[in-house]
Amino acid sequence: MPCYRNLFLASACFAAGASPLIPHLLAAPAPPDSPVQLERVDVTTTPLTSPQFTLQESAGGASRLSLTSLATPAAISVIASDVLAARGDRTLVEAVTRAAGFTNLGAPGNGGTSLGARGFTGHGAVMQLLDGTRLYVASGTVSFPLEPDLLDRIEILHGPASVLYGDAATGGAVNYVAKQPVSSRLARAGITIGAFETRRAHLDLGGPAGPAVDYRLALSHRSSDTERARNATKGLAGTGSVRWRPSSSWASTLSFDISRQEPQRYFGTPLINGQLDGRLDRENFNVSDSLIRYTDRWLRLVTSWTPSARLNVRHSLHHLTADRRWRNIESYSWTAATGRLARTSPIHILHDLVQTGSRIEGLWRSADGRRSLLAGTDFNRIRFRHTNNAPYAGGDTVDPFALVPGIFASTSPFGPGFSSKTDQHAFFAEGRLALPSAWSLVAGVRRDEVDLDRVDARAAANSFQRSYRFSNGRLGLVWQQSPAGALYAQVSTAADPVGGSLITTAVTQSAFDLAKSRQFEVGYKRRWGQKAETTVAAFGLVKTNLLSRDPLNPALTQQIGEQSSRGLEGTALWRPVPTVQISGNAAWVDASFDRFLEVVAGLPVDRRGLRPVNVPRVTANAEVTWTFLPRWEAATMIRHVAERFVDSANTLRVPSYTVTDLRLRWRYSDTTMITTRIFNVLDERYATTTGNAGRQWLLGPPRTLEIGLDLHR
Repeated sequence: MPCYRNLFLASACFAAGASPLIPHLLAAPAPPDSPVQLERVDVTTTPLTSPQFTLQESAGGASRLSLTSLATPAAISVIASDVLAARGDRTLVEAVTRAAGFTNLGAPGNGGTSLGARGFTGHGAVMQLLDGTRLYVASGTVSFPLEPDLLDRIEILHGPASVLYGDAATGGAVNYVAKQPVSSRLARAGITIGAFETRRAHLDLGGPAGPAVDYRLALSHRSSDTERARNATKGLAGTGSVRWRPSSSWASTLSFDISRQEPQRYFGTPLINGQLDGRLDRENFNVSDSLIRYTDRWLRLVTSWTPSARLNVRHSLHHLTADRRWRNIESYSWTAATGRLARTSPIHILHDLVQTGSRIEGLWRSADGRRSLLAGTDFNRIRFRHTNNAPYAGGDTVDPFALVPGIFASTSPFGPGFSSKTDQHAFFAEGRLALPSAWSLVAGVRRDEVDLDRVDARAAANSFQRSYRFSNGRLGLVWQQSPAGALYAQVSTAADPVGGSLITTAVTQSAFDLAKSRQFEVGYKRRWGQKAETTVAAFGLVKTNLLSRDPLNPALTQQIGEQSSRGLEGTALWRPVPTVQISGNAAWVDASFDRFLEVVAGLPVDRRGLRPVNVPRVTANAEVTWTFLPRWEAATMIRHVAERFVDSANTLRVPSYTVTDLRLRWRYSDTTMITTRIFNVLDERYATTTGNAGRQWLLGPPRTLEIGLDLHR
């Protein structure tokens, strides 16, 4: 029945788009002797997806100086909204990991949003932001934003970003830019149906709402039964904004975003005798009453004052609330002696996070445009409350091949765990100085002061107060030897919390300083007219102050560890003819522990020279788009991730994978588009990441068919 229902809905969507044709199809043919007036036929073939040349565009996520990507001494990727719409990526993680060197580490425990880049992994190394404001990580989790349909673009800064945003940005930063008010009428809507009872719908409206007032409203809804039992998902998200321009020098934008999500409750497929068993690929080993629910609300007010062409002052206020809940059994281990699966870690957790902040900055430019300077201050207060059933005792054993899922049960009482209040205050500055002979110097500095007060509701001895003071900087040199090309070099520093999340630092980590990073990068960027665009970057990154064991006393943890990476990244976009577009990227990373000791069986073990967990040596993406008829477009997208290790001893590895996606788009009319997508067309069986010390793998989606109808005017 589900298959017939999908076919019916697909037919209905097709009929809705084709309805204007029906009167013409049913009209009686003209008499043979009467003259026939033929309509003019447009035989030109233009691409349905616009070419994405981005080097001449500004990327605010990489610099607050409003520099173009070409003038910024860093590797930058930008994914525009029409590219997001054409590709149809179902999550933001899928979209971001089409950029060079970024990998998917998303799992239910981290909000499904964790990323890796340049040899460093997790929310403590790759920061995520909304409209340039960072989303603070709580207990390793970020749950917002999640919907690609609500974004204008994604800006990705490769490499350290602490000089812009503070701690937790060694590997890079991803800035999600929400859809903004527009001054002309805009109306778009779409619906997508697919396998596993997938339904997606979106609505996007905008335009003038009165004198000097513009608005934007975008909504997104999705639901799916998914390919696994007891794993249905649903979500509703929206963004709304109003911009008021009382004068040519003044503008204020009030925005509100909300997201209510019930994502997948699948924590991975357990290995049987160290191998995946195909009989378990579609099973979900969680309990029948499992629950994951996120509710995020984000209110922002941004005011911009431009008293002259040389000066702009910008003030941003924001207030974020995040309510999250998990109730699941998360760990599964095969026991060969009994032939059964041990399910452990029955975890029931509530997150209550409130983040309020203010940022003010001023940008000055000289009359000749050769000098610019920005300075500002940033303040955030984050209140977080963690309610749980620690130490998460309980569990059971089940037959994995005849699973009786059962219900959630734990022998640990559920109640308040801990709370924290964090005040973060920063001063920052950036500047650019044009030098003779097409050289320019770009520099930035940031000073952060963070005060953390953590209160443990169960053990007063675990409560503490701690202050952090740290500075970071970036110095870059750009030689723009032509308006279309630039060579750059830069050195930058960054800082990361040793526990992955500063606001939820545990008492066992409170005595340690932040981990410190430094990077040197060189690169070349070039635009080749309307034909091509290329970027290549080489980098070396070293991170120190990692937690490691004392070789003379294995029971003692010290801050003596060091990890490094070096690598190459390259991106290219080529239009050999107007109807064909070829784009791709590749990254090679050589990451290793330089100093790192673990305790195994009570003895220190040296991991020097081994590769960190979840870091592939090679990643690559490619996309070929072909407009083969005036209103038809076909595309192939390929994603490759090399093998990764799941333990620091480098004894357990996850195989490499290559996933191919196809799409076919038909522009029925100037206002109607019908798209068919097949994700993972070869039905590759692969793991995006792992859990439970590598004993269970989170498998990626199987082959999936979707059909979508998009309308706009």
